Amino acid sequence: MLLTDANMNVTTLVDTSGDAVERYAYDAYGEVTIYEDDWSNAQSADTYSNTILFAGYWRDSRTGLYHVRNRYGRLAGDGCRAV
Repeated sequence: MLLTDANMNVTTLVDTSGDAVERYAYDAYGEVTIYEDDWSNAQSADTYSNTILFAGYWRDSRTGLYHVRNRYGRLAGDGCRAV
């Protein structure tokens, strides 16, 4: 289950018992930092393969681009269009 903040940013991934297993923080442009369940260590990769992140958008794990409706792009203004 995913927990979100008021902007629909996924902040926590929880297991079936409601315990946090992974936490997420974002910069102003949607770049995610993944932390362990107790915020102690930043991780270099997503342990649980969660692809729904910033503002509830799907993030392509291969490219790091977000799928925003009919476009793929970095939220900082790349404007890359899906082919």
